[in-house]
Amino acid sequence: MSKLTLDAETLAKLNGLSKTTEIYNEQGQLVAVMMSPRAYRAMHGPSAFGPFTEEELREADQATGPGRLLEDILADLRAGR
Repeated sequence: MSKLTLDAETLAKLNGLSKTTEIYNEQGQLVAVMMSPRAYRAMHGPSAFGPFTEEELREADQATGPGRLLEDILADLRAGR
């Protein structure tokens, strides 16, 4: 997901994102639909943004190490560890 920081004037034009807003280009074509985080969560559920930040996901993606075999993980789970 990309991020865009809006100045106060632009945010005001978007009704403060207090309700879902359609964004059109000068040719009248719909280019985006913006909604508040609350509306987005209502549509996609409480974990809509996931439990991890973008930085945490990048760090995990770049992490290297021995890890654990799935077989070992399953054995621990079966044993209640």
